[in-house]
Amino acid sequence: MVDHTYLFSPAVRRIKALVEGGELGELYYVDSVRINLGLFQHDVNVIWDLAPHDLAIVAHVLGLDARSISAWGCGHADPDIDDIAYVNVDYGDRLMASFHVNWLSPLKVRQMIFAGSRKSLIFNELNTTEPVKVYDKGVEFGAGEEGRPQAAGQLP
Repeated sequence: MVDHTYLFSPAVRRIKALVEGGELGELYYVDSVRINLGLFQHDVNVIWDLAPHDLAIVAHVLGLDARSISAWGCGHADPDIDDIAYVNVDYGDRLMASFHVNWLSPLKVRQMIFAGSRKSLIFNELNTTEPVKVYDKGVEFGAGEEGRPQAAGQLP
C-alpha cells in the first residue's frame, strides 16, 4: 500500500493511460528528482524516506518487475544516515530508471521525466495547474551515413 494516494491521483492516472496507450512510443528511460532542504530523519535514510514515492509511481505506471536495482548514497549531517542518494533500476529491454533523492538541496524539486521514442512527458508534482505536460519531442534511432546509430526525429 506504499503511496496508494499517488497511484490514484489524476496526474499519475493520466501518465499511466498515456504510457499504456502508446502515446509516448517505446519508453527509453524514467528520470526522477525528489529533493529539498528537508527534515533530517533519525531512524531512516533519505532512500527510505523519499524514494518509495517515485519508485511506487514508476512500478505502477510501467507494470514491470525490476531486473536489477542499485543504490548508493552518503551522509553529511550524520555519517551513519545517508542524506543524499541515487537509485538506478534496470527493467530490462533497454528501459532504465534513475532516482535522485536528497535532503540537502536548497531548492525543492518533485519532477519525473518519462522519455519515449515518439513523445516525452514531465510530471511536476509542484505545478498544481499543469502537473503533467506532454512534449511532442521523442527520439527515434536510425542508421547514419557510416552505419552507426544516429538520433533522428524531433529534438529540442
